[in-house]
Amino acid sequence: MRGVLRGGARGAVVAGLAFALTGAAWLARPASMPGPVADRPAAARPGPLTADDPFRGSPAAAYRDGEFGIVTPKPRAMAGFTAREVALAYWHVRKMISAANLDRGAVYEGRPDALAALLEAEQGALLRADASRRAWITAFAPGSTSEANPTVKVKGTITSRAAAHHGAPAVRVRGRHNFVYAVRPPSGNGPVARVVVRRATDILIYRQGPAVKLWLLDSGHAAAGVRCDVPAGGLVPDFARGGRPGGTVDPYDLKADVPAGCRPVSRV
Repeated sequence: MRGVLRGGARGAVVAGLAFALTGAAWLARPASMPGPVADRPAAARPGPLTADDPFRGSPAAAYRDGEFGIVTPKPRAMAGFTAREVALAYWHVRKMISAANLDRGAVYEGRPDALAALLEAEQGALLRADASRRAWITAFAPGSTSEANPTVKVKGTITSRAAAHHGAPAVRVRGRHNFVYAVRPPSGNGPVARVVVRRATDILIYRQGPAVKLWLLDSGHAAAGVRCDVPAGGLVPDFARGGRPGGTVDPYDLKADVPAGCRPVSRV
């Protein structure tokens, strides 16, 4: 399958980056997201995708399933935090990334509750109240799609480095992941398609008194296999153009930056 890449917009407290692959494009909103390693192109197999095997013929077939694809670094003492504190913070980071991109309520119903519950109270309230912050989660537009297969394929990296927060030692964690969803029209019938979402997540681990806290600094996404001609408010899979030949941008290449705007992609 080939399509379009669509990118997203950035927000105030947390920036939103969105790219979408539709029929033949990659939709991304301003921001570049470097990633780890590029996948080798998988040999294309003829025939339509099926709900039982929606990832065949794509690099996603070799990705891990769901949260197993969100792998944190080995915890070590750093920036004034003990190895145990870092380990607990990494666990929380993993749950935040999962809630934003794998929670079914978020992805198919647009509900931010799972992620909001993991944020500091101030950010959680902002996410629930401000629709512009919904770019922090991966969500399809209401009524635009249904789940073809519950498995979401995931690949990416999480890195960390020493940082500062109001002059005090802190740790900045950066996640760059591909999430690949199998979808079909909202009726539950019709063609099965893939949507590739590249998510960039930056989280700060800091200390407030004796407590270890986490703050979502930046979160954004881009998507392939979605329409570019719809306003913000959720991703809309492009079932009509899913097979149209595209360009040279490869949404599976995690090493490449995501171009701004809506760009043709080589595959979905």
